[in-house]
Amino acid sequence: LRLHDIGMHPSSYGFPLDHPPMKSFIGVPIMVRGRVFGSIYLTEKQGAPEFDAADEEALLVLADWAALAIANARSFEGVRGRRDELERAVSTLEATTMISSVLGGTTDLDRVLELVVKRARALIEARTVAIYVGEGADVRVAHAAGELASMIIGQRVPVEASVLGQVLRSRRPVRISDIGPQFAASGASAADAGLGALLVPLVFRDHAYGVLAALDPVDRTEFSSEDERLLVAFAASAAAAIATARSYEQGLLRRSFQATEVERSRWAHELGHRTLGPLARVRDELAAARAEGDPARLDAAVDSAL
Repeated sequence: LRLHDIGMHPSSYGFPLDHPPMKSFIGVPIMVRGRVFGSIYLTEKQGAPEFDAADEEALLVLADWAALAIANARSFEGVRGRRDELERAVSTLEATTMISSVLGGTTDLDRVLELVVKRARALIEARTVAIYVGEGADVRVAHAAGELASMIIGQRVPVEASVLGQVLRSRRPVRISDIGPQFAASGASAADAGLGALLVPLVFRDHAYGVLAALDPVDRTEFSSEDERLLVAFAASAAAAIATARSYEQGLLRRSFQATEVERSRWAHELGHRTLGPLARVRDELAAARAEGDPARLDAAVDSAL
C-alpha cells in the first residue's frame, strides 16, 4: 500500500496523540508460509513528496528476507524444543535404568529409597523430594532429599481429608500451585506458601506403596505437565524397586521367624525328652516312698534325686 497522504485514507485512525506526524506512507506484509506474520511500513519520504515503485520493490525484498529469517527462527525453535524433549526423555531413561540396575546390586530398602528421592529431585529440578508410605490411617515420610528433608522425615499425615490420601486412593498424580494449605498437617510453614508441589503415586502390580512428592520447583513457581509426565514414568520403576526391596526384607523376616520357631521346637523336644521324663520318675519314687512311711526308703529316694 502506497499513499501520498495517509491522513486521507479511511482507515487512518487510532494513532496516539503524541505520534509523530505522517503524510507519505508505504507498507508491505511479511508473509511466512502463506500466512501474514506482520508488516513493515515507512512514512515521510525524504527528498520526495511520496514513495515510488522502486521503494515498494525494495521494501518487498526486505519483507521477503524478514519472512525467511522468521521461518528459520521458528524451525530452529521447533528443533530446539524437540531436542529439549529428547534430552528430558534420555534423562528419564538414565534415571529409570539406574533404579533398575540397583536392584541387581542391593536389596536394602533404605538404600533404594535414598536413590529414588535423589534421582527424582535431579530429574525434575525440585528443591525437595520425599517418599510418603502408607501406615494404617496415616502416611509417613520414609525418606527425603533436599532443603526440607531434615524437617519432614518421619512426619505423619492422616490419609483422610488430605491431598496425599487423595493421591494414594485415586492412584492419579496431582499438581499443586501452593503447598501451604495442602500440607498444613505435614509441617509446612508460612514460608512455604506459594510453593508448587507434584505428587505421584507409587504403584506396582495394582498395589499402592505410597506417594512420591516433589516440592518447590527450582527457578519457577510450579511444576509443568512435562515434569508430571517424567515423574510418572520414573515412579513406575521406583515403585518396582521399592516393592522388590520390601519383599526381600519381609522374606528375611519370615525366614528369621521360621528359624526361631524351629529352634524353639527343638528345645521343647529336648526339654520333654531329657528333662521332664526323669523329673516325673523322681517325683513318682518320692511319692511312693512317702506313701509307705519308711524313713530309710524316703532317704534313699531323696539321695537318688540329688
